[in-house]
Amino acid sequence: MMESIALRLFAFLTLGAMLGSAYLAALRLNVRLYLDSGAAWITLLTHAIRVLAIVAAFAFCARRGTLALIFCVVGFHLMRTVTISLAMPAPARKS
Repeated sequence: MMESIALRLFAFLTLGAMLGSAYLAALRLNVRLYLDSGAAWITLLTHAIRVLAIVAAFAFCARRGTLALIFCVVGFHLMRTVTISLAMPAPARKS
C-alpha cells in the first residue's frame, strides 16, 4: 500500500517537473516573440495557451487530491529553480 502511494506521489512530482520544463520552454518562446515584434496575435495566443495549459494541468492534479497537487507544484518549482540556476552564470570568485 505504501509503495503505491509513494510511486503515485513520485509520478506527480515527475509530472510537475515536466510541466515546469514545458512552461519555461514556452515562456522562452513567448519572450522571443515579444522581442521580435512579430505578429501580436501569435504572441498573445502563445501567452494565453501557456497560462491556460498550466492552469488546466494544476486543476487536473487538484482533482486527484491535495498531496498530488502539492507534489506537482513542488516538481514545477524544482524544475524552475534548476533551470534558473543553470541559466545564471556563476559569480566570479575573489581570491
